[in-house]
Amino acid sequence: MDFGVNMLAALVWPTLFWGGAAAMSVPIIIHILARRRFKRIRWAAMEFLLQAEQQNRRRVQLEDLILMLLRCLAVLLLALLVARPFLQPQGLAAMLGGSERTERIFVLDDSFSMGYEVGEGDVFERGKEAVTRLVKVLREQSPNDTVTLLRTSAMQTPVARSVFLNDEQTADLFERIEGLTVSESAMASRDVVGAVRKLLDEQADAINASVYVVSDFQRKDWIDAPGEGETATASPMAELAEWGGEDRDLSVVLVDVGESRASNVAVNGLRSLQSRFVAGVSGDVEVTLVNHAEQATDKLDLDVTIGAAGQPTVAVEAIEPAGETKSAIPVVFTQAGYDSVTVSTAADALPADDARTLVVEAVEAVRILIVNGEPSSDSYRDEVALLRTAIRPAGEVFSGNEVEVIDETQLDTADLSNFDVIYLTNVYRVSEPTAEVLSAFVGAGGGLAIFLGDQVDPDFYNDTLYRDGKGLLPLPLGERRTAPSTGTRFSAVDRLHPIVRVFGGRNNPFVGRIRFDQYFTSVMPDDEDAADGSFAPKAKIIARYDDGDAMPAIVERRFGEGRVIVVTSTVDQEWNDWARDASYVVTMLEMTQYLARGEGADSDLLVGDPVRFGLDPARFERDVLVRTPQYPAEQEVPVTAQAAEDGQGFELIWDETSRSGVYRFVLTGMTGEQTIRAVAVNLDPQESDLVKATQAELEERITELPFTYLDGVEAIGEVDEAARSELWRSVLVAAMVVLMGEQFLAWWFGRRS
Repeated sequence: MDFGVNMLAALVWPTLFWGGAAAMSVPIIIHILARRRFKRIRWAAMEFLLQAEQQNRRRVQLEDLILMLLRCLAVLLLALLVARPFLQPQGLAAMLGGSERTERIFVLDDSFSMGYEVGEGDVFERGKEAVTRLVKVLREQSPNDTVTLLRTSAMQTPVARSVFLNDEQTADLFERIEGLTVSESAMASRDVVGAVRKLLDEQADAINASVYVVSDFQRKDWIDAPGEGETATASPMAELAEWGGEDRDLSVVLVDVGESRASNVAVNGLRSLQSRFVAGVSGDVEVTLVNHAEQATDKLDLDVTIGAAGQPTVAVEAIEPAGETKSAIPVVFTQAGYDSVTVSTAADALPADDARTLVVEAVEAVRILIVNGEPSSDSYRDEVALLRTAIRPAGEVFSGNEVEVIDETQLDTADLSNFDVIYLTNVYRVSEPTAEVLSAFVGAGGGLAIFLGDQVDPDFYNDTLYRDGKGLLPLPLGERRTAPSTGTRFSAVDRLHPIVRVFGGRNNPFVGRIRFDQYFTSVMPDDEDAADGSFAPKAKIIARYDDGDAMPAIVERRFGEGRVIVVTSTVDQEWNDWARDASYVVTMLEMTQYLARGEGADSDLLVGDPVRFGLDPARFERDVLVRTPQYPAEQEVPVTAQAAEDGQGFELIWDETSRSGVYRFVLTGMTGEQTIRAVAVNLDPQESDLVKATQAELEERITELPFTYLDGVEAIGEVDEAARSELWRSVLVAAMVVLMGEQFLAWWFGRRS
């Protein structure tokens, strides 16, 4: 790197130099004291010597003066040698960018991975120390430059903006740095670089800039994750590199304060395995644990909390290096309403990601509407008698389901908003208005199951429900087919699907026991047809018949926020004997749970994501109170819902989610009653991967912008050492020459005398 010709002279130990310089007086004092004092006596015999003495006096005085000066110089050189003089090319500031007045921009990574504990502190403390050291050096070497300090969690809100490094402002800056703490956000290198670029663009008169990034430089941020629309090899610094050019001078310094071999076990996921939780009925949540380490973990104990009540500890087997494990945990909510589940493991060096929270809404019961297409007073002939018994069996143990049955003539006037799941069983036809109501119901998150039968008119279904792939029906209905006398069997395609999971595994006792005599055929659209826009998102076949043509038996399709399931045979025993088998009850219960409307709050919100949900103006006021995770230490915050973009009701938006935890929204009904809706906000699981990008990897990825890489806080001092040229060798040689010269001249002068 070319530092130019401007050099600064300095001393490592200036105090020693001045002490040595003071010692120069010693030879002078000795010289003065050594001068002989005598009484003058006139002696005729010596008169002839006076003339010779007068001739030599000037020579002797000059020789004494030369020796004294050489001794003083020797003392001065020895003092200079101890003080270690050096020449510095405008110090560290010159080496780290900019010989002219420069705008210095510091970016301090305060993502939660920087909270990794090392010794008595954490990585973030290292980062603050690095910024402090750099500012001190810049203050000494480039006092006219201005400093801006940014945090990655709040790039739009600088900690300090264009600060001059005088005594007062520097002290204030150091105080602000000391007060910084780790956030709960994740690091996104391209967002950070984009914000720095925007800041530079706002300073139209800036022509010299140095950007200092102090971070743990995780691979997932700087190497593995290209931005939206970028190739896998795109540089994270590309946007910043565009700012520099012929008329601008830009330098970048990367200060890596991360831990080289950091290990971390994180609770990376927590999700519900139920579409609906029912108060008093056991359900399952699934926790995901990831081992970001090079060695396997020991067995882990998971602490489970529902609300504020502790639950039994759950043991988890050891996790392999760089591996993950999933574990189902049974939970029971004692009452209806929103509640939270928190799963945590023993704290490690990064405690922030050792717990995760899920918010669910428990209901009194899953509300099910069954539309009976062939009712009968004889329960054995009634279309839905067996289905109703399977979903809501009699007995002391509550299944969690409440069932209401209507016939198809009542469907057009039914209020579907009171239900979570609707079953259409052998319904003759569905009118256009009812098809629209059903579409709205499913689109809003409801579940619809359609069982066919001899009452079904396939042409009406195709016209009103399939609608060339744009309606609810996942597949077009073909002809009605009768199987051979031996019947056809049921074959699960996706054996892990909740609905047909009962048929999974080797030597399954249920496989082959169910016989289907009649069903509707169908030809599913192929991938090319589904991709050309003539069909809605492709349906998924869950099970087929082994009839040679592999006709679909159970088909699923997402529609809006809800799901539609079609079984191409009957729900009763008219076309099959499924209801006689034990798998029938299991499948119907799983199907109901799978389709149940999920009105609970978002379960996958991350820190920084906005909370959004709609408010029905017929039920709730627009004014809402927000309770943050710090409530009641923090007061409730009032917020007003705005008109939804689609014009349907109101939408509440809360974007101040910088902290993880449970956010509760107090809704006020039209009659004054209050309802609490809750949302869980968790940490970004990707930030838990602490693997660092190496200097070589950074150099390979960041090619369009040269940068200086400093590995650790200590490297700042090493660069300062490298930037200066010490003169002690030259001073030592000069001191030796002076001492040898003084000795030689003293001998020579003495010999002449």
